[in-house]
Amino acid sequence: TTVVVTDTKTGQVIWESDAIENVWVTDFIWSPIDDSHLAFLQGSPQVIADYPSDFITENIVLTMVDVTSGETISSYSGDFGGLSWSPDGKKILYQDPMVYYSHYGYSFQDAPCLLLLATGEKRCLRAIPRLVPEGYKLERTRN
Repeated sequence: TTVVVTDTKTGQVIWESDAIENVWVTDFIWSPIDDSHLAFLQGSPQVIADYPSDFITENIVLTMVDVTSGETISSYSGDFGGLSWSPDGKKILYQDPMVYYSHYGYSFQDAPCLLLLATGEKRCLRAIPRLVPEGYKLERTRN
């Protein structure tokens, strides 16, 4: 896979990068404060043993590049997904797709997390409980 950024007015290729073999590139987001900064995810798809038609992405890296200079600004390893850049360009909000909390038998949604770009620190909020629709009961059974 090759990632290509093209100037839509001139048709000129501004930046391009070949992905590493067996690595997918996804979730592209542009910086809200610098039009030349692009962030995206790279990861290795792995088939789920019990579900051969399904897969998860492992070894995820969030990479930020300056498409004008071609420089990699920074990269971070972690369980990233669903990226959104803060309006001030200092943080990236993401969902940790590997977080599955359980509390008193109730499952929880993925916890929203922040990546602080100045330090690389990751802060995740406590998971949010899923609401059980009215008229339904949620419980665990053991086989």
